[in-house]
Amino acid sequence: MTKRGRIRLSSRLALAFVAVAIAAVSVLAVLTLFATNSQVSSLVVAEQRTTTRSVVSALAQVYRESGGWSTADLSAAYSLAASGGSQIQVTGSSGQVITGRNMNEAQSMATLMEGMRREANSSSPLGGSVRVPIIVKGTAVGTATFRFPINGLSVAQQKVRSALENTVFLGALLASIFALVVAWFVSRRISSPLDRLTRTVRSIESGHRDARVKQSSAPGEVGELSAAFD
Repeated sequence: MTKRGRIRLSSRLALAFVAVAIAAVSVLAVLTLFATNSQVSSLVVAEQRTTTRSVVSALAQVYRESGGWSTADLSAAYSLAASGGSQIQVTGSSGQVITGRNMNEAQSMATLMEGMRREANSSSPLGGSVRVPIIVKGTAVGTATFRFPINGLSVAQQKVRSALENTVFLGALLASIFALVVAWFVSRRISSPLDRLTRTVRSIESGHRDARVKQSSAPGEVGELSAAFD
């Protein structure tokens, strides 16, 4: 007998069922992860836009209240940017870097911002810069330059996505195991009457003319074959 002939029908049926189940589950898992990543990306973009608008609005308000950049307190704007996971640099209309009331304060705010950003985003590397004009009474009084993390996800968001991915993979594994169990049961129900039919044929071949299959209750055509043989 060939190697193909030595493989039992029940084994081949079970493998076929499992292969189909795994393929279907894999497609579902890929589509789920793709849709999730797409939704997460949209959420990140929306959050970055919200952070940008809030920080620029805060900077414009500080400029109006202080009457200029020389006495402006930028700590609130820096805190907003850090809470959104961004680093910012503020420049005036002539391109000079705005340090707030004094250099020490600017350095303290920069340190605070970096600490908050790292806490919120697990020190993910920063991406390219985004420049947004600061408009006060219709006039551009400066520019805020933002740099967001490359992955754009906070620690909490990363944990949520990781948990979702683990759930998808675990679900795929459990579905495959369930498919294997069902496939074994179905294949055995189909192949068992055929095995008995084979044994009956061999018994008759050996001289036992009264041997019968007695499997007319077997499913579908297998039951019909057994009854016809008897």
